[in-house]
Amino acid sequence: MTVDINIKLQNLEIGWIRDLRIGGLLSGIYNPQKNVLDTVEEVHKILNANEYTPESSYIPVLLPAYPDENSVYTIDESLIAESLFRSNNKYIGHRNFMAFGNRFLNAMPSITKRAQAIRTHNDNVRKFVSALKSAGTTVCAFQTRNIPHNGHIKIIHHLLEICDHVIINPVVGIKKPGDTLMTVLEESYQYVIDNILPNSNLYYMPVFSDMYYAGPKEAAHHALIRQNLGFTHFSVGRDHAGAENLFPPEAAVNFMTEIKSSLHIKVFTIPGAYYCTSCNEVTILDCCEEYRQSISKQNISGTECRKAITNGTPYKHLDEGLISHLVNNFKKDLFES
Repeated sequence: MTVDINIKLQNLEIGWIRDLRIGGLLSGIYNPQKNVLDTVEEVHKILNANEYTPESSYIPVLLPAYPDENSVYTIDESLIAESLFRSNNKYIGHRNFMAFGNRFLNAMPSITKRAQAIRTHNDNVRKFVSALKSAGTTVCAFQTRNIPHNGHIKIIHHLLEICDHVIINPVVGIKKPGDTLMTVLEESYQYVIDNILPNSNLYYMPVFSDMYYAGPKEAAHHALIRQNLGFTHFSVGRDHAGAENLFPPEAAVNFMTEIKSSLHIKVFTIPGAYYCTSCNEVTILDCCEEYRQSISKQNISGTECRKAITNGTPYKHLDEGLISHLVNNFKKDLFES
């Protein structure tokens, strides 16, 4: 029997969220959280962790309860807002987190075939990473949720120079409006692999997990997921897991710089890729004196990229062949709505 494990924001429903999180727990990607949290005190302990601790997964993985279920505890919504989302209960991350109310299960429910399929997928990612590492090689995970612009491509090229293998490893879970549809994301990066960075050591393989938009804490959560999947390296960049300008662009990089020495995965903290108007190139390094002084340093905006794609207008930091390929294959159905 084939189990459909595709997900789309328009089809958001409680069963999907439960299966997504159960599959993740069963596959061990959230260690040190290994099972359903059975008390609200355990939830509080994770939420209140603001520095590295071996017992914290930084974001508690909770199973929303159906109305007729009684083995539950309730979470104070203000605690979620304050701990994860800077006291902003109108933020997309908070709205997604509390989408099905504040009652959560304190024990594992029956496991569906879809949850098992999600577990199998994540287990297969771990097996693939392990096979690559069997020759003593390094394997880096690259998290993404956007159609790649030239800055992303520059970062991936940089990672390929440092690591033996790079896996484009996006989180496949509930996203926000404006994020790239998963089918489009896969096609985008397959185009990069085939046409822009043809390299036998570059792969596309997602992991099933939530996207919380929790900024610095989620960067740490993402690093732990990749550590649990066996990756040797992980890349954290500018505004990692942020949205709606809630977190300062450098917040995730700064937080990971503080804690990364305590993790069992090497984390590259990359403040971002920029265009140097003096050197006429995309760079992640100080390429000239004008760039160092920010005179020739030009931001590459993901928002502007999405606008250009949506409006069919050119943007110099997008690969024209990639955009033409996507438009021909998907028309304008590229983003979550």
